Amino acid sequence: DALVYIPSDSKARVIVECDGWAYHSDATSFRRDRARDRALTDAGFIVRRYAGSEITQSPFDASYDLVEYLYSTFACGGDSAHAWLENFRRDRGIAPSPTAPSR
Repeated sequence: DALVYIPSDSKARVIVECDGWAYHSDATSFRRDRARDRALTDAGFIVRRYAGSEITQSPFDASYDLVEYLYSTFACGGDSAHAWLENFRRDRGIAPSPTAPSR
């Protein structure tokens, strides 16, 4: 799990949660996790949640999704990030992101 800090945008208060069934194998831990999400949201944070299987099955896509969200939502130079990520995908033969802006 991580806290994202973007110096150029004071509204960027993003918590990234990365977990899966192994961490929430019972109803109590699942409810506790949702209560924490609500508390963080009430405190002004945005919670982005990724399942462990999303990360292990396609780490690039999960990372790309997070970076794309951050760069499209907050003031952090999105065009250069999109260009870099698309070049990274192209150079490795990975299909373009379906949500990437047209160039």
